Amino acid sequence: MLEKIKTQKGFIPIPLLITIIAAIIFVSIATVGVVLYKQGKLNNFIGNKQTQQVAQEEVLKNEQELEKARLEAEKPKTISCARTVRLDNKPQYDRALSLIQQRIDENHKYWTNAGEQYQDMLFINFPPELVNCIKISEEDTRGSTGVEGYFTFNGQDIKKDYYPITVSTDYGFTDDIVTALLLSHEMTHVQQYMDALNGKNSLSCIDSEIDAFIAQLDFYGILNDEEISSVYYRIHGSDEVFLHPQLKMLDTMLTINRESGCGFRDLFKGKDSTHCVDINLRNKLREILTDDSYYRKQCGL
Repeated sequence: MLEKIKTQKGFIPIPLLITIIAAIIFVSIATVGVVLYKQGKLNNFIGNKQTQQVAQEEVLKNEQELEKARLEAEKPKTISCARTVRLDNKPQYDRALSLIQQRIDENHKYWTNAGEQYQDMLFINFPPELVNCIKISEEDTRGSTGVEGYFTFNGQDIKKDYYPITVSTDYGFTDDIVTALLLSHEMTHVQQYMDALNGKNSLSCIDSEIDAFIAQLDFYGILNDEEISSVYYRIHGSDEVFLHPQLKMLDTMLTINRESGCGFRDLFKGKDSTHCVDINLRNKLREILTDDSYYRKQCGL
């Protein structure tokens, strides 16, 4: 009996062993579960943080895009002529506008890439495409105001890509070159108006007229040889009484330059205001315009 008892002390009862094993397995599973649970919480935390960061970056990006769009919308739009074809005008005026565009295009093509020293040769009073936005109407301007034509700043008929110029009815019977000389003057005023809307320095009334007259002289300078010869012979072959007003003014400016006393080379230096010929011409034109009753009244002198 004692031997039997001693033998039994060397073994754990099977039910107790099963219980112990089950407890160990449960504790192990529970421990693994806790670890996995904590790991899952950590992964979820990291994932949420990353998601929040991506969302914040997306919000910031959207805000930046909105701000960029807002600034672009608030940015002043440059006023220019966006039309690619000319407005409908009477044939005689359409021909004159076509001549203006053709000669300026040729001038730009020839001189643009000729080198820095020749940039003064470019016609820069207005771009060639401006002819596409010009609408010309006729009126008895000579009889009513004594002028050949006019463009009204802030006129009620001005619209986007539509700038009306009024000319004397006599221009319905004038040749294309003379009509183009007048239109180059008035189109310079159109460009001055657009420049003012674009925030560029506005010229005084007299200075704007001086620039417009010089634009006529510049346009004459970019005509082809046959056209220049035609104008020259008309000026010098006609009695002054019968000479067209546009040709009279052109002859006046050519004479001022010829008699300026500036050096010969200075006659070909272009429109830079530091050049003798340009300073002299502007001063003489100022004297002529301030002595004219129409311009005195128009400019409040």
